Amino acid sequence: MARLTVEHGQGKGRVFDLLSSNTTIGRESYNTMQIEDKNISESHCLIERRLHSYYLEDLDSTNGTFLNQKRISRVKLASSDKIGIGETILVFQKDKREEAKGMSTIVEETSKEIKQGIGYATLLSETVKEVKNQDLKKAAKSGGVIKQILHSFGWSKTDADKLTKECAGKKKEDFPISLILKVDSPKTNERIIRLREKLKGIDGGNIVNYDGKDYLVLNIKEDSAGTTYRLKEC
Repeated sequence: MARLTVEHGQGKGRVFDLLSSNTTIGRESYNTMQIEDKNISESHCLIERRLHSYYLEDLDSTNGTFLNQKRISRVKLASSDKIGIGETILVFQKDKREEAKGMSTIVEETSKEIKQGIGYATLLSETVKEVKNQDLKKAAKSGGVIKQILHSFGWSKTDADKLTKECAGKKKEDFPISLILKVDSPKTNERIIRLREKLKGIDGGNIVNYDGKDYLVLNIKEDSAGTTYRLKEC
């Protein structure tokens, strides 16, 4: 398990375990990790876990996100990296046991998670990135963790295609057009969609379909006027 430690700023010494595949950090309470720093944006940055790697991404914040004093848009994290947001410094640390895991161990553990019904959103997100429209031939050529996981099941290409479709069916939902009040596009690959009400069965980390494209749900904010979903194309 990875964690963040507040090295400088509000809540110095606080330790936050990264339990979710997507951790949003910001000033508002709807974030996974709330930091009361006036120089931090409402939803400032995202830490995304993709299988056993972690990525830091700026969410179009006002003052920027910094890794080891260098401003970033998206970057892979390593142990002891220092994340600067506003007046706050966070130290990222992976569990030493996790860092020492070999590929065979990672594949075995991920396979167990999938068999137990856990990790569908993560697998689908990876699959969509590498395998658009369930093109498993491309996956076979690209190699990587997905290929090894599929092989660890002992499945043929047809069975692998079936797995992909099942994963999509378990987590992918369509946004009902009739409930949409407003759509904004802060970035070319992101959408902020305001709905009249919160959708049942859709949480942060889920995959949803909007306007023919698949999106990862970054965060959800509810208020008296409706519900706002922040999505990132995957």
